[in-house]
Amino acid sequence: MADEGRLVYVLDSSALIAMQNELWPVHHFPPVWRKLDDLADAGRVLVCEAVKDECTDDALKGWFAKHPQMIVGPSTEMEFSIKRLMRDLQSKARKLVDYETGKGGADPFVVACAMAHNLKEGGHFRSGRFVVVHHEASAASSPTKVNIGDVCAWYGIRCFKALDILGEEDWVFE
Repeated sequence: MADEGRLVYVLDSSALIAMQNELWPVHHFPPVWRKLDDLADAGRVLVCEAVKDECTDDALKGWFAKHPQMIVGPSTEMEFSIKRLMRDLQSKARKLVDYETGKGGADPFVVACAMAHNLKEGGHFRSGRFVVVHHEASAASSPTKVNIGDVCAWYGIRCFKALDILGEEDWVFE
């Protein structure tokens, strides 16, 4: 299990794809990926199976294969959290997944993963050490759509962009 008290990063496919394609391609930034390897080996990175399925990049597939312990499947706690999330979205007439295109299909699982782990560990999903990492623009101006960051804000789940991992971990590269 993860280091006690340390943040655990629940990664969305948008963050992983941005990390590999825009921020730190593994072939240009191996030191960053070695640090991410260390986090994964310490149990401080979680990737839902649905997120893994959305990532088609060979480098990311290789990273998943290298760290199978970070891949999490559905659990009773996640199922409970997904049902609550979908019920809340329906009551607010908002949608997290575009069912016509399939875009955002893993998003409910990412939020539910953080919710479930925070619930399991602290009895409440708010302000736990399991945080969501994504790379999406806010959909706050849309009357019907939301993104992961918007949903995390509703529930009080800490959420930030992939680049913020460097500051959270106090990583410095020279």
